Amino acid sequence: MTVYKAESNATVTYNGTNVTAYCNQNDLDAVVAEIDTTNLASTGAESSPAATTWTVKMQGFLDKAPDDVFGPDSLTPPATLRNLVVTRGPTGAQAIYTWTGTATEGAFIGNYQLPGTDPKNLNTWTADLGISGGPVRTEG
Repeated sequence: MTVYKAESNATVTYNGTNVTAYCNQNDLDAVVAEIDTTNLASTGAESSPAATTWTVKMQGFLDKAPDDVFGPDSLTPPATLRNLVVTRGPTGAQAIYTWTGTATEGAFIGNYQLPGTDPKNLNTWTADLGISGGPVRTEG
């Protein structure tokens, strides 16, 4: 199993918890590239949970810390989507994308699965980080 690792100058914070180490860097890059070319005043690329067009694949070794973050949200999706902050670029030249959770905008966890034991006897999990709505972009 390959654990996804994001580059050191990118961070993803889901509901106040840094989840960067679990994110697929290629998916993250694709989402940021699409956001940068999308007219955020348009609702064309925005979706509700279960139909989002912005998804970042996640995975990791089974551990209490990520399970405490993703497990409850996958079992009982919150009425208000979660806050999400994606920071890209080196310190001093960062693009910061912020979604403030509302009923229709923010982040959510989908397809959270504990697939069992792999051949090396290590439990792993997978999930999708869904993103709905347009972010506020700032420079940092």
